[in-house]
Amino acid sequence: MSPSVRALEREELVSDNFVVGQKSRSLDEGPSRPGTSAANDFVDDILKNLPKFDARIDPAQLGDLTKGGVHLANITLTGISDAYRYDNAHLNITEDSLHIITKLGSPKLAFRGRYRYKLPWLLPNVNGDFRLALNRIVILFDIGLTPDGARLNQLEVANLHSIRFDELSGLSPFNWALRYLLEAVFRLNKKPLIHTLQEQSRTYLLKAMDSTTGAADAINEIEKEMIDANRAEDYPVNDLS
Repeated sequence: MSPSVRALEREELVSDNFVVGQKSRSLDEGPSRPGTSAANDFVDDILKNLPKFDARIDPAQLGDLTKGGVHLANITLTGISDAYRYDNAHLNITEDSLHIITKLGSPKLAFRGRYRYKLPWLLPNVNGDFRLALNRIVILFDIGLTPDGARLNQLEVANLHSIRFDELSGLSPFNWALRYLLEAVFRLNKKPLIHTLQEQSRTYLLKAMDSTTGAADAINEIEKEMIDANRAEDYPVNDLS
């Protein structure tokens, strides 16, 4: 994990400098600062271009689930296209680089598919559909900005607070017991689940970035906001009231 992303995960603010002439301005002064508005707008433009399709997932990507007697099929990951900017973008700007670091969330992120569970002894298998909701997820999104466009520096699932089977069929009225078992199996496979989320999110965001223009305009607007802020400090308006 890069130092800047680690700082953001801890709710700290990135503290590099943006140089305007001979004057340097620190960017660690709060959640909203000169340049934040333009950075927010550019990130929002990227998210508007997220592909509107569901990703097909190889069940093997989600870990060794067969140990729990669970077999999965026809899995899709839904909800990435509903990702939103969780908070203000954070700027990490020096004389020769500009990074925008953002937290992303999605209220509808979930795995959908079919399952088969082998019951003990000689009892028959149970088959059904499931939806595994990924609640309160936070994705850290770090992009570099140049006049030629944006590049993805890093993407990481920083937090996955809870998972829950909010839709489950096949063993009524004992779905509650099956839900408990399946959630336990998936928690044991949390690492490959997070890895799959990261890789699929990366694919979606790269496609969105390829479709997003205006990087040069965003850089100019960020610089303009910074220059205007420095001028306001050098020549404050007198209160004549």
